[in-house]
Amino acid sequence: MKNLPKITSKSNPLVKSVHLLKSKRAAESGLFICEGIKLIEEAVKSGSLIKYIFVSDKLGESEINKPFMNKIKGLGLDIIYTTDLILDYLSDVVTHQGMIAVVEKRLYEEDALFNKAGGAILLLYKLQDPGNLGTIIRVAEAGGINGIAVTEGTVDPYNPKVVRATMGSIFRMPIVKIDSVDMFIKRARNLGYRSVGFFPKAEKNYFNEDLTWPIVLAFGHEAAGLPDEIEGLMDIRLKIPMSGDVESLNVAVSASVVIYEAARQRALKT
Repeated sequence: MKNLPKITSKSNPLVKSVHLLKSKRAAESGLFICEGIKLIEEAVKSGSLIKYIFVSDKLGESEINKPFMNKIKGLGLDIIYTTDLILDYLSDVVTHQGMIAVVEKRLYEEDALFNKAGGAILLLYKLQDPGNLGTIIRVAEAGGINGIAVTEGTVDPYNPKVVRATMGSIFRMPIVKIDSVDMFIKRARNLGYRSVGFFPKAEKNYFNEDLTWPIVLAFGHEAAGLPDEIEGLMDIRLKIPMSGDVESLNVAVSASVVIYEAARQRALKT
């Protein structure tokens, strides 16, 4: 472990480079920002490579945080003490949490999604809202999903807002960006997976269909849903029925409902 020199200036080259990780241009970067003790603990537990940890003087000196500070020091991580002004500059939230880590992304190949016989995969098409994607990643882990395929045009899974919403699942859930939905579905079908898409005007209700493994569950853009060309690739088209005057559900809610229905059906067969 190295206690690197304290940083107090925004013009410091390292501070500038970390600040750039908050921008859209950082999507292709191999690094991302992780804020707060809870998320950094999850990064440590997952074995993710942590490049730097920026710590406020107050947090570093706090008695209540000493056990965690001793833990990260014992791991040999590079700790940079800094000011509240710098942490505010690097943070993506209104009030920083006293600790920000720069973590190396864990990049997966498409094979990682198919590494369990008869598993379940989510296919997410052009989701835009970071909170939706982060919630879906967390629910996917909790509901036993093997991995997530995201298309071009989907918000970066390592966007700081997405990372926070996952509450640590980002460190464990395989997420792969795919170039072609057509090729992905064809590969899944060749491996014995059924593809199921969700559409408001579909005839069948989701709870009347077999959602057990192996299966790909596809969800679309918050406003436009899944386009016609993807609907044509699906083996099964389903809807989540609505009562009253409700026309649609938030995509994260829809995915959560379906993931747990699939989990329920799976549990009945084991």
